[in-house]
Amino acid sequence: MSKESRQPSPKRRKVDPPSAEKTYDGLPERVDYLWLSKKHPSLHAHLKTTSRGTTLNFQDAAAVRTLNRALLLEYYDLDVYLPATSLCPTVANRLNYLLWIKNNIIGEIAGNEELLGLDVGTGASCIYPLLGVRVLGARFVATDINRESVEVAQQN
Repeated sequence: MSKESRQPSPKRRKVDPPSAEKTYDGLPERVDYLWLSKKHPSLHAHLKTTSRGTTLNFQDAAAVRTLNRALLLEYYDLDVYLPATSLCPTVANRLNYLLWIKNNIIGEIAGNEELLGLDVGTGASCIYPLLGVRVLGARFVATDINRESVEVAQQN
């Protein structure tokens, strides 16, 4: 391909620093980790500074668990226990899926019918039902075969 036929690469738009404003069904589009760590001090130990700013080591399960607990408490008033022995869901990914359901499926439901969700294999976090109640106003039935996960999910 010749230089003349190439499309110029789009200019990168300047990204404003993350803010604490709720912009995404309660969750900010970009998390300001320093701001969040001031409100949730346990998060501070997991922060690291890079050339791009302050971030988190997402390869560290304890850091991700601490971040998700802080996000759930700060933006959804959910004080959840996320045991180290269980998978730790990423709040933003789970929220994206629920919002997809809201925008693509629930919009097709006519009338004021009650929304009931089913979460098979909910895990200890019980993340879909908890966010589903907060974000969608739905009711949920959650199941799991692991007794410990069920016990923790019931507490959450």
